[in-house]
Amino acid sequence: MQKSVNFSKICLIYFVSLFCFVAIRLTTALGVLNNLNEIASESIFTSVVQILVMGVLPFILFIVYFKKEKINKTSLKTSLSEIGFNKISLKTIIISLLLGVCAYVFNIVIASFFDVIISSLGYSGVSSGSVSSNTQVWYLFFSLFFTAVLPGIFEEILHRGILLNGLKQTKNYKWAIIFSGLFFGFMHLNINQFFYATIIGMFFAFIALITKSIWPSIIMHFVNNAINVYLSWASSSKSFGSNFFATLNNFLKNENFVIVVISSICFMAVLSIITIWLIIKLYNENNKDNKIYFRVFTSKHIKNFVALKKNTVEEQSLTSLNYNTYVSKDNELIPTEENMSSLFNLKEEKTDKFGFKYHIFFFAIILLGALTTLFTFIWGIL
Repeated sequence: MQKSVNFSKICLIYFVSLFCFVAIRLTTALGVLNNLNEIASESIFTSVVQILVMGVLPFILFIVYFKKEKINKTSLKTSLSEIGFNKISLKTIIISLLLGVCAYVFNIVIASFFDVIISSLGYSGVSSGSVSSNTQVWYLFFSLFFTAVLPGIFEEILHRGILLNGLKQTKNYKWAIIFSGLFFGFMHLNINQFFYATIIGMFFAFIALITKSIWPSIIMHFVNNAINVYLSWASSSKSFGSNFFATLNNFLKNENFVIVVISSICFMAVLSIITIWLIIKLYNENNKDNKIYFRVFTSKHIKNFVALKKNTVEEQSLTSLNYNTYVSKDNELIPTEENMSSLFNLKEEKTDKFGFKYHIFFFAIILLGALTTLFTFIWGIL
């Protein structure tokens, strides 16, 4: 029962943040900041949403309402650690930067795929933010701060910090990852970004779990947004990379459809392999007592695997062998089929039985998020 209560509390905290965000978006849509110039209105809106709505407010509620502690130096320190602000190595930082680049490329593919689908349903598109014609260098850093730094920190605090931390205590890791990604998609409040934000949100949640820190997801989030900001600025200023999107569009519109398809498949296959390799490296760096090793299949591997299936390995049975035992560097056995949770040492725990009164805010989040997202599709608001 305690898990259900905690689940309800986490959902309420998130609902409060989502509700405040929707209210602010509606208020600005009515023209509250119209008397201000573009720079001032963007600064005020982003600062309020990111710092207060997605950072300070849910963090205070997490301490006072979820943990039932007074706000002091000790509770602030322990709470920051609990939501994932744990130290990471330089190697983890480097790998996270590279994964951020991979995430950006996958985002382009996912967004393009769903844009085709929703466009075929009659959706003409709603701009999530106009591309400024300001080509000055200072504006690039301004945009990086408000579009990459603040969202990278505070959106991760709310989603991969507070939300994921609470969900993994009340649900198994699979559902914690799914809900974290789904709510992240809803928080964008538009159909354009919902699909790729949901998928990338699940990816960020998975990375946060296997590294036991939200710093890698913060870094990846920043890199993903920063690349987009730079390319938009470069397009206006005619700087390095200004022809990136034009070149990509020209390639995709190539008359030789077969070449486009084959090239795209090969590129995505290579990128997927690189991404998986980086994830394994990232996991091993942060789980040195439970590493995953790549093994090359040989005839000896196959022979030992067959023997293992027949339970002919001396003093060992199929049921007694664990993943760490038969992928270690000191033996020649190969792993049997493992699910994601056991492969990456993510424990699966049974959750409490479903109770509507403890899930009311969960449904409220889905209803509010789904309606605002759907409204962007039907009426083009927000």
